[in-house]
Amino acid sequence: MKLQPKVMFFDASRDFLPHYRTFTLEADPAWSMRDLYAAIAERDEEFDYDEKYPLCRIGGKVVPPSVSVGELVEAFGSEPVMDAAFRYRAVDDLVMDEGDMERSWSLLEPYAEMQDRILFRSLKDLHYASGTLEFDKEYIGDAILVVAHSMIKRGHPQKEAILRAVSEDVSGLWSCEYENLVFGGRDYSAAIEELRSMATPPRPGLMQRICEAFGKKKSAPKVETLEGVPVAYYRVDGERAKEIAAAGAVEIEYGRKDRKAGQELIGFNPQLAHKKGAALLLDAMDNGAELLVCDTKEDADYFRNHFGHFERAANREIYIEIVACDELQKENV
Repeated sequence: MKLQPKVMFFDASRDFLPHYRTFTLEADPAWSMRDLYAAIAERDEEFDYDEKYPLCRIGGKVVPPSVSVGELVEAFGSEPVMDAAFRYRAVDDLVMDEGDMERSWSLLEPYAEMQDRILFRSLKDLHYASGTLEFDKEYIGDAILVVAHSMIKRGHPQKEAILRAVSEDVSGLWSCEYENLVFGGRDYSAAIEELRSMATPPRPGLMQRICEAFGKKKSAPKVETLEGVPVAYYRVDGERAKEIAAAGAVEIEYGRKDRKAGQELIGFNPQLAHKKGAALLLDAMDNGAELLVCDTKEDADYFRNHFGHFERAANREIYIEIVACDELQKENV
């Protein structure tokens, strides 16, 4: 099959921003990602990647080395844009400085056995797929939380010390709003939630609670018509989206439409929640949306009730109305 990957090139010693080169390849669908990287390296000897555990990010997902080219094309098309798994740590094309992984490992190293170290190193894709890293570069990563859960579940006698290591004095457990952002990866939601249930969440200070209570809110708009309105959907299923489109709405595509936006963090890490909520609203607005339609009233209320905090986190005014599907007038849909 014909494949035209657009690949990130970056040299931290001289480049301020990455640039991209497009390659035209005759690829076998059975190739693994390792085969694809090798084929690109044959075409361009300057191309560098981690041969031991190569990763890249495509369409917001971190792609493990075992993924086949056939799977890649089915998911992302024949012209995938290949970035470093976490661009912030890129040093030479797709090669990253992995010192942050070692710092995360040091939190559990005093209590760990060799099997824990092996597990952690096998979760490199999970570590760099951590959604929180987009907003907090000091976050310890989802992978170390999974290892902590594994250690506790097998009956480790230092359970409390392990919990403290990943939840106190670090951006860790209480900064995690887990999403499975590894392409074809295992879902660790249950492990993260179980680990969280073992620990005591922090309580925001009095001033934070006062500010949260008296922040600017938005009301649900009265939507007279959807004809020609640029609409961004948030977690709206296909059937509902079709109904809204049939009423004349113009769908706006944006990258974060299915992403979490701080809903799980607002009670104990409001600052991070505000950054995530702001990012989603700005993504929708900057792509041209005037109305955000949420699948549930709970999500719509979240965005409306904390709207002022989202604007402060973004340091911008946000011009977008927010409504739940069930709040739209029946005649409009």
